[in-house]
Amino acid sequence: FPYTTLFRSTRVGATWAGVPIWLPEGADAEHHWLLARTEFEVSGEVETAWIRATGQSPEPARQYVFRLFVNGDFAGVGPVRSWDPRLETRYNTLDITALMRPGRNAVAPLCYCAEGHAFQADIVITRRDGSRQVIGTGDRWRVRSGNRWRPACGDTGGGYYQAPQEFIDAREEPVGWMLPDFAAPGWMAPRQRPPLPGLQATPTDNLTLGVIQPNRVQRLGPGKWLLDMGRELVGGVRIDVEGRAGQTVEVRLGEELADGGGARFQLRSTPVYREVWTLRDGRQRLEHWGYRAFRWVELHTDPELNLEGCVQAVALRLPWNGEDA
Repeated sequence: FPYTTLFRSTRVGATWAGVPIWLPEGADAEHHWLLARTEFEVSGEVETAWIRATGQSPEPARQYVFRLFVNGDFAGVGPVRSWDPRLETRYNTLDITALMRPGRNAVAPLCYCAEGHAFQADIVITRRDGSRQVIGTGDRWRVRSGNRWRPACGDTGGGYYQAPQEFIDAREEPVGWMLPDFAAPGWMAPRQRPPLPGLQATPTDNLTLGVIQPNRVQRLGPGKWLLDMGRELVGGVRIDVEGRAGQTVEVRLGEELADGGGARFQLRSTPVYREVWTLRDGRQRLEHWGYRAFRWVELHTDPELNLEGCVQAVALRLPWNGEDA
């Protein structure tokens, strides 16, 4: 039953309850970061639950538009690029059955796109009694700009593509926005965007997220750290730290070491992987949204800030069985 339902919901031409949304006119709509969220009640015994979601456009950044969370947990990213964005839009179907909880639930995508400016989703829940609940993007969702939390600071693509540099100011993050029962003053009803062309299911598996511990952590000097992940990764860095408002962490990623011994953050293939993250008071998590290719992580910070055991890599990859090769 769950597989039949899932197949029917993802076939080409399936009807969507949700419509494309973005920030309303005059609400920093020219900025490219969008925070969106909705909450809903779940009752009864859930048989299966999934989200099909898409966005416009993955083309300029050459990567996905949304990173989606359910009750604060990572659910997936998407969509993949289309062979012709004028004619078709790919969407991803994410199984979120294990992330559902009785009572109040929250779904929250963090989106970035430099053109198109649209996010569309259906949340579909089926119960053991055969009933079905569908929550689509629309007027009941709430949105806000992420431009103060993630200010515009150029791109990493070296002229070939426009994936964003991710400078982060944690003091501007709406803490708890991915969780249920979040008070959201200042959040707005979204603006409906034009229909997306040719919605079709993504033909590949979804990317999974894996947390990777560094192989070696070295202090280069006061407030300077070098981490060796042991191999090339595609993803980003996660820092869980107790901080003080205004402290900064400069993050440099590289595929190889520079002559001075740190990470060569200006890659030979032209991307530049250097960002500055500003902390708020208290315990916090800072993490890349997009993906980079790197092995080495160099961090410059306040010498009083101890990063021992606080830094991990988060790798995005397709499911893979090493015994198949």
